[in-house]
Amino acid sequence: MKTIRKGKKFPSKPWVGKKVRCSNCDFSGKLEPGDKVRFVSDQRDGDFYQLRCPNCKAFIILAASLRD
Repeated sequence: MKTIRKGKKFPSKPWVGKKVRCSNCDFSGKLEPGDKVRFVSDQRDGDFYQLRCPNCKAFIILAASLRD
């Protein structure tokens, strides 16, 4: 297939640099490349990234559609 126009390359870790806040303990922080973030595929509600709060161990959810 002949390439007409090249598309954008998305980063392999799109959550890097995002600011997150825990709704349980009000912890806030900025995500780094070494953070353990899990991608969860959900057909009904939409895909999201899930990580544990380092303070209270509750889940913090970040929508996968929030790319820059």
